Amino acid sequence: MRGTWEGTGYQTDDKSTWEMVLKAGGKRFAIDYPSLSCGGRWQLISLSTGRARFRERLDHGQDKCADNGNVLIQRVNRNQILFVYSNQGEKELTASAILNRKRQATSQP
Repeated sequence: MRGTWEGTGYQTDDKSTWEMVLKAGGKRFAIDYPSLSCGGRWQLISLSTGRARFRERLDHGQDKCADNGNVLIQRVNRNQILFVYSNQGEKELTASAILNRKRQATSQP
């Protein structure tokens, strides 16, 4: 999952969309929702083949976005992952997205 992932999230309750950027490296997962002016980090809860569960902890924009939600990431293929989100203490999914791996710029000699 290492790398930068980008996509457009979809909110099921109000049918809104928003941009999201995930930067993953080692055990650090930084999430940013630039169009919503909020973001923070994902705290890993469990990891298995092709999927990971996280708790989202916002460090800015808590007045604009729900905090402490549940995140599930499912690998689709090498360059795409599925993001699904549910609010803390709820089972119903409230948001989803397909995130695409951002290609690294290659330097020309």
